[in-house]
Parts: sequence; structure tokens; C-alpha cells
Amino acid sequence: FRRSARELLGERKVEAELTAKLRKQLAEEKGTAAIEALWALNAVGRLDAITISVALKHADEHVREWGVRLVDTPQLEVAKTVRERLQVIAETEASPVVLAQLAASCKRFGVETAFAELWWELLAQSRKTPLPDDPTLPLLLWWACEPRVEQLVEPGKGMVYFTGYAEGNPTTRFVLERVARKVAAESLTGGHYLGGGMQDDFPKAFVAILRGFDAGLAPSTSEKFQQLLRERLKSLPPTARTPLATRLLVRLGDEKESKLVVARLKDDKLAEKERIEAMQLLALVKSPELRGFVPTVLESAKSDAMLLAGIAAAEGFDDAKSAELMLAKYAGWSAGVKKRAVQALLSRPAWALALFQAWDAGTFPKADLTVDHGRTAVQLNDKAVTALVEKHFGKIAPATAGEKQARIAALNMMMNREKPGDPAKGKLVFTKSCAACHQLHGEGTKIGPDLTTADRKNRMSMLSSIVDPSGYIRPEFISYTANTLDGRALTGMVLDQSPEAITLASYVNGKVEKTVLAKRDIDKLDPSPVSIMPEKLLDTMSEADIRDLFAYLGSDEKANPDRKVGGAKKYKVALVSGSVEYKSDESLTAFAKLLEEKYPVECVKMFRKSDADVADIGRIGECDVAVFFTRRLTVDGEQLKAVKDYCESGKPVLGLRTASHGFQKWLAMDKEVFGGDYKNHFGAGPKCELTVAETGKGHPVLKDFKPFASVGSLYKNPGVAKDVTVLLTGAIPKQSEPVAWVRERDANKVKQRVFYTSLGHPEDFEEANFNRLLLNALGWCLKDETTFAK
Repeated sequence: FRRSARELLGERKVEAELTAKLRKQLAEEKGTAAIEALWALNAVGRLDAITISVALKHADEHVREWGVRLVDTPQLEVAKTVRERLQVIAETEASPVVLAQLAASCKRFGVETAFAELWWELLAQSRKTPLPDDPTLPLLLWWACEPRVEQLVEPGKGMVYFTGYAEGNPTTRFVLERVARKVAAESLTGGHYLGGGMQDDFPKAFVAILRGFDAGLAPSTSEKFQQLLRERLKSLPPTARTPLATRLLVRLGDEKESKLVVARLKDDKLAEKERIEAMQLLALVKSPELRGFVPTVLESAKSDAMLLAGIAAAEGFDDAKSAELMLAKYAGWSAGVKKRAVQALLSRPAWALALFQAWDAGTFPKADLTVDHGRTAVQLNDKAVTALVEKHFGKIAPATAGEKQARIAALNMMMNREKPGDPAKGKLVFTKSCAACHQLHGEGTKIGPDLTTADRKNRMSMLSSIVDPSGYIRPEFISYTANTLDGRALTGMVLDQSPEAITLASYVNGKVEKTVLAKRDIDKLDPSPVSIMPEKLLDTMSEADIRDLFAYLGSDEKANPDRKVGGAKKYKVALVSGSVEYKSDESLTAFAKLLEEKYPVECVKMFRKSDADVADIGRIGECDVAVFFTRRLTVDGEQLKAVKDYCESGKPVLGLRTASHGFQKWLAMDKEVFGGDYKNHFGAGPKCELTVAETGKGHPVLKDFKPFASVGSLYKNPGVAKDVTVLLTGAIPKQSEPVAWVRERDANKVKQRVFYTSLGHPEDFEEANFNRLLLNALGWCLKDETTFAK
């Protein structure tokens, strides 16, 4: 009725009396009534400068938002009151809704002086008082200034205008970095400015500019710009020669810096991390010295990190020796390195042929290649490779349209005939088969469309999308085939791109694989009519699994907050992650998948956004048990209070590896909660051999557990609390330490069960016995060993 009334008013001649009533309603009412009055005045053409000014001063943030939105350029040119009010909003507004609208409106204001005044004032506000924590604001500020970058970086002055603002606020540094990125990509005059002393006076802004230049340098960047930037960087004092400055100089072709990086790569006394960074940089510029060094890495590297970097570097060179070494060394590598090696071998026709010839001859493990790998190999369009694939897998081709329609009809009939599935079991199926690419109810990965807002209750629509994923592909999810100048062929969805590189995501064996390609190395990038989502996905499931999956797809999560699986109580497990060094996000994600597939568990991921911010940590009190795998996070205030409150609630706690020093502002957690005595660790090198301690024999946490050797360095815990029960010890030559224990401590008048282990290296999570240890510990802590014993 309100909408119809506005439309009718807009068609009629409106008397002054009605205009006065609408203005009175705008000034005196709140919420919808005030907004409706503003809209009606706009519809009848009575939205003058006075009315806009009233809206801009309104107590309701949404009225102020619409006031900003309805300002037009003529009003901005002639109405001083409107300009002044917008200036006040830019200087003092606290509502992210209003600020976001003002930032968006800056884009369309055609008056350059008005744009400059308002846009710069928003940046100035971000310096004085940080803008509200809204992810859209930095992007909108950048969007507004992007067409005007050339004017913002005037010759001779460059980006110096930004530095004072950028130094004190991350929002402005975000914009500054993107300005620098565009400057480098388009070789804008004056944009190479770094300024004498900037690295000392404005170090954070200096880093933001360097990051932007690094992201923006592209084949299209002019030689003149590159030369100017190279000279500026070389003139920096040694104290300003940060790794980022060195990286830029190498990318810009500086021979002296390139030789120093090569020397770091070959220095086996240098920290492995630094050598890997050197290798990655040399791979980016396709250094000839690296080409000769890669085989040495593949042949003799001891750590997975170095091997993975070596395989990635090898992909950039069409070198038969690299393929030979990957096949020869394959058997001795860890599961993660093996997967990466197969991915690399499938990127070139000659390498793929060598792989399938070894597989055909029985010298490569049969179980390690699947039909998904065969499908990837066929896309290389090599006759010899295709012949070997078809010899073992048959002809790999998509089903015909008629076959797909028949399959859709049969599945729909089956679901009509049988009783509905169980949404809780369906969630486990979704986690296993769909969550690698899709999100639903906030869980999963956003590679493909988010299913939460899809037409999920329309079964035929969902069946069509799953059975025939290539029938309709939204533009943003089209996959591409990239043919490189050095003979590689890779297919995937463009997940990210910069002026310099693109990131392709492909789906292989239930896992998303990402590949970064430099644009200068790409010969052709063609859209593919085939979705990265595999066909016949439902053919791998039983009818019961399909019914359960569709029951979950059509469910409203809020209506079933505490579902049960198979009659067992469903536990909510908090997974608190923040140990970047040990890849805790990847490890806990894999553990969550295991838990949710096989056990009555709902995992709540509380993963590190930054050292001072952990996502959803405020929800920890909702959970039945918490698993901590963090390292020296600096969270404080409400976030740290949430952790401490949970630990004092009496609910179970599990700690993994660096959790003993997981929170920098609560290092006492180790002694108070875990009962540990962390005193650093022994050096990396010899494997840590595990042994069942005398006090651990017969303990339920060690049921069906068999000791193994861990590649993770041994932690020192010389003085664990007297009330802990040591379950496992670890030994390296001449040293032995406790590595796993349990504890029952008094917390809030409750005997809290606690488990801690200093194990947790990424390779430990690939060991079945380590996962069994964690499952048993989870059951013991929850006093429900039976549920997790399977």
C-alpha cells in the first residue's frame, strides 16, 4: 500500500500542504515512517536542499544513509548546507551504514572539489578514529578513488599525500597499497615516488607501497617506470633493504641482487625458511641458476616444505630430469608431497606420459591414480597419454543429455518413493562430498556458489545442478584452460588474479588444488564449457546417502540446532586454530572432516584472522569441548576472557603442540590448565620415537594406539605438574621427554578433564595412530569413550 501510494503521488500534482506534512513526518518520525516520507518527497520532486539537510541530521542511521544516497550533483554544486553537512558526516559519523553510503556516493559525485573534500576527509577520519570494523568500507574508498589515481599521484609529489594518513591506520594503508598496485600496472607518471627518508618517517606506509608495486608489476609495465623504480630502490640505505625491496629488485632484473638470492638458496647453513623464500622468488623470475639447482632439491631435500617448494619450482621448467626424479623418489615421500608431485606430473604431456607409463608398467602405485587423474590427463590432448588412460579407465566422456535427464527422473522417483532422509546424516555426506567447494549454513569453502541462498527446497532444480553441472554455469564460476608457453595445460576456475598472475582452482579426488600462473607465461586462456564440479557425483553414493544429502540441503539449520546422529548425543567441538608455523588450519580442517563424517559431532571452527583476532571465539562457551592448536596469539580483552572463562567452566580441554604457548598474554595457561612446563624444544632433525610410559599402560586414551616416529621436533617439558598422568614419552638420541599426558584438575568445583600432547606436526595428522590418539582423548575428556572408539 505504501509503495502504491508513492507511485500515485508521483503521478499527481501535489499541494504544498501535503509536502509540509511529509517534511514534518520526516523530521519527527523514526525508522520506516521517516524513510517512507523521504522516499515520497523524492517521488513528488520536492527533495530540495533543506529537506536533504534534515535527512542528513536525522537520529536514525538509515534515514541519514538515504539522505546521502539521494544527494545529486546539482545540489552538491549549489547547496552550501548540503556540502557542509556531508563534510560533518565525513568527519564525525560513526555508523558504518552511513559511511559506506558516503564512500559509494563519492564515486558518482562529478564535482572534483567535492569528491576530494569528502573522500580525503574519510581517510582523515580513519587516521584520527579508526573507521568501524566493516569489510566494505576500505573497498568502497578504493572504488571511489580508482578512476582518479592519476590525479592523486601528481608528478614530483607522488603518493606522499597518503603517507601521513596511512601510517596510522590500516584502512588507509589498504587504499594506498591498491593505489601503488595500479600505478605499477599502468606505469603512471610520478607513481614511482618513494621519497627520501620515507622508510624511516613512514615505515608502514612504505611497506604498503612496496606491496602494491609487487602486486602491480606486469609485462605491460613500461621500461621507463621499471628503470625509475629500480634506481629508487637501489638508492635506499641498507637499513631499508627489506626482503620486499630485495624481491622487487630481483623482479626488476637487478643482477647484483639476483646473485645474492641465488647464494642464499645454495647456502645449506641458512634457515630453511629463508632458502625456500629465495627459491620461490627465483622461480617467479625463472632464474637459469634455479633450473640447474631444482634437481638437487628433488634428490636430496629432507623436509616436506623444501620438497614442495622444489616441485613447485620444477613446474616452471620443461626439464625431463625433474619428472624422472619425482618418479624415482616418489615412494619415499610423505602423502602430502606425493599428491603435489602427481599434480605437477599431470601438468605437461611428456611428464604425464612418463607417469602413466610407470603406472602401466607397475612401477608406480596403482592406488595413487584415479579416474579424476585420468580426466585431467586427457585434457592435455596428447594421443599417447589418452591411449594409456583409456587402456585402464576406458573412454572418459560426459554423459549424454538423454542419460542425464533419465538419471534426474530416476533419482526424483526414488526420493518420492522412499521416506525422507536424515538431515544430520546428510550433513556428514555434504562435508565429505560437497564442502570442499560449497558453503551451506556458513560451513564449507566458497569456491563454487554458496548454497545457503540457493533454491535448495526445489528438488528438481538441485538434481539438475548436481547431475548436469555444466548445463548452466554462472559467469563467475566458469572454468578456464590455460596453455602455457612452456607446454603445460591446466584447467580450473580463476580464483584470483592480479596484473601479474592468476590462481586456478581445480577439483581432484575430493580436494581443491590451487595453482598460481604468471600471466607472462600463459599462451592462451580459454573459457571451458565444462564445470569444475565433477559429473556423476551422486553415482558414488548409496540411495540412503542421497536421501540424507537432500534432506540436509533442504533443511533450515536454525530449526535443528541440536540434532542427533544414530540416536547418539551430538557434541559441539570448538577447534581453536592459530599456529601458522604448523599449518594448524589445514590440520584441524582435516580432523574436523574426520569427526563430522564418522561421529556425532558438529565442529565450530574458531580460526585465526590475525594474531590479535580469532574468528567466532566468543562462541566457545556454547561448545562441549575445546581443542586448542594456537601459537603466541596476542588476543586480549573479550576474546581472551572468553578463553579463560571456558577453561574455568570445568568443560574438557585438549591442547596440541604449540598450545603450551598458545596465548602470549596468558602463557600461564600451560601450567594452570595443561599442567605442562614448556621450555622450548630441541632442534629439528632426528625423528622423535614414541614409547608408552609406564603410567600410561592400560589407559583408555591409548586403546588401539601404536607408537610411531614423529618428524616434529621434541618439546622440552622437564617439570610437568604432579597431578598429570604421562601417557607417552618421546626420544631422540640422548634425550627423552613426556609428549602426551592427561590431567583432572579442579575448575569451578568440577573435575575438569584435560589432555595435552606436544605432537601435532602436519605429518602427524596423516598418521592413523595419531588420529586414534586424538579420538580416544576426545572420548576420555567427554567421558564417552564408546562413541569415539570405532
